[in-house]
Amino acid sequence: MRYCGRHFELAEIDLIRQLLNTPQINRARLSREVCETLGWRRDNGALKDMSCRVALLRMQADGLITLPPPRNPKPVAYRSYPHIEQAVLEPATIPSIDLATLQVDPVLSKADSLLWNGYIEGHHYLGHQLMPGRNCATSCAPPATLSRPSASARALGRSNRGISSSVGRQSSDNATCTSS
Repeated sequence: MRYCGRHFELAEIDLIRQLLNTPQINRARLSREVCETLGWRRDNGALKDMSCRVALLRMQADGLITLPPPRNPKPVAYRSYPHIEQAVLEPATIPSIDLATLQVDPVLSKADSLLWNGYIEGHHYLGHQLMPGRNCATSCAPPATLSRPSASARALGRSNRGISSSVGRQSSDNATCTSS
């Protein structure tokens, strides 16, 4: 059988099954031992460790072997924070905002970032999603309006709703809060 550009004989798959019976073996150690035992190396002499891991996963998908569980399961992309969700609920009465006294502050702390993410999740039409690239979040006091410049948003051609006109700039002096 062929996996990741290498042909595996039945005897080699049996050898992998024997290595799986080793006490306290994990996937990383298994892939290194398989590479060393089978002499699976790159041109520079390093082990083809990642190719071996992919091959082992495909062998498991085909029902040939059963791998040990991963040590670190995939992290949750966005966790729920009930105290923040309570903070971003729609107010009973909408306060009037004097734009002359509006203050724009950069979001620097983890707590402020979680609050910002909660606002975006609850009120932005796209919801919360992790954005690639450098991001600069700013919040407005009172926290009725937020902006977060993102070069990726501009590249995708999204509207300016909720996104600052200072897209991609490093300085928070140029950040603006859009109200909608």
